[in-house]
Amino acid sequence: MLLKLIRFLRGYVEFYILGKFPERFINLMLKNNIRIWNTKRKGEAIYSCMYMSDYIKIKKHAKKCKCKTRIVQRYGMPKFIRRHSARLGVIIGIAIFTLAIYIMSSFIWSIDIVGIDRVSYSRVSSLLADNGFYVGAFKPKMNYSEITRKVMLSESEIGWMAINVSGTYASVEIKEKANPPKLNDTTSPCNVKAKCDGEIVSINTLKGEAYITAGSGVVKDQLLVSGVINDQLGGISLVHANAEIIAKTTHDCNFTLPKSYTQVNYKDQTKHRKRVNILNLEFPLTISGVDSPYYAVNQKEDCISLFDTPLPVSIVDESVNALDKISFELDEKTAQKIFTTKVYLYELFALNTCKVSDRDFSIKQSADKYECEVKYSTTEDISYTQKIIADDFTIERKIEKPTERE
Repeated sequence: MLLKLIRFLRGYVEFYILGKFPERFINLMLKNNIRIWNTKRKGEAIYSCMYMSDYIKIKKHAKKCKCKTRIVQRYGMPKFIRRHSARLGVIIGIAIFTLAIYIMSSFIWSIDIVGIDRVSYSRVSSLLADNGFYVGAFKPKMNYSEITRKVMLSESEIGWMAINVSGTYASVEIKEKANPPKLNDTTSPCNVKAKCDGEIVSINTLKGEAYITAGSGVVKDQLLVSGVINDQLGGISLVHANAEIIAKTTHDCNFTLPKSYTQVNYKDQTKHRKRVNILNLEFPLTISGVDSPYYAVNQKEDCISLFDTPLPVSIVDESVNALDKISFELDEKTAQKIFTTKVYLYELFALNTCKVSDRDFSIKQSADKYECEVKYSTTEDISYTQKIIADDFTIERKIEKPTERE
């Protein structure tokens, strides 16, 4: 496609060769680096094509080979210019259009990012833009390997990255790092301790020596199951203690709401405005606004394509909605509903590992706020492990020597 465009711009001719040694003439063309193409024989003549600038140089070679050449047809831009030389404006317009296409082809028109899952699209786009790779960037000044290196250093989740540019289209291919599986340590010596205060309901010791029984009360960080046990040889051994310890626990939380509330509502007033975006340069098409200091903007951007090729031109349609701030006093009934919602959300996220058996919340009010205090009665596994530093222990075993038989 590019070769055809070059031939059209330079102009070329189709001609025939007739004479004694036309094959020798073709060999002389190749020897003198004169490009010919579409060579074929028709009867006694050989037809071929070459650039118009080269055709004026071949008469001496044709005479040497006792051949003659005749032009069959002229093609390309020079012929078009000669034909329309009286219409100077058309020629200038075509020249400007060709120059504009050439200049615009030196910029990135569209960027596609593929292969991302954990990393957000906006994060990668922002990193690329910070390093000079964005829609409208000038291609000859970009160092793709340097951009790739800087983006990978800025985002640790990216394990491999490549930038492929085809014409004005750029594809950014990314491979994210594989997260290594989390392995539970089941061999290191450790103790089992309590992560909070509580009353033991049940204890299921899988490994280690239990220091508490059901019904006993414990405090935070108290030793529940020891990883230091006596062995059969009279010494001690360090093991990875493991146990499931269910206890009754309590949790407290507090919420506060101001009495004076400000709420933002949509007004029945919407305006639309449009603008055109060309290589990140925006030009307004319509100008409008709303009669309110507060407003919300919803934006929709439609990219223009030509024969399924995205162009660096898009139409941005903005919907501007007027907002109104309303101040009101929060009553006790409404505050109770809000507190109830907050309480259940707290249970859903903060107490998701506990079984809530009872909750007691009280609401108090002062001059400018409402306060809610909630007390939960829960049942949960309170065990957590703490490693034992083996260097702090000296394992001694006393082995009696067998007495000799008399």
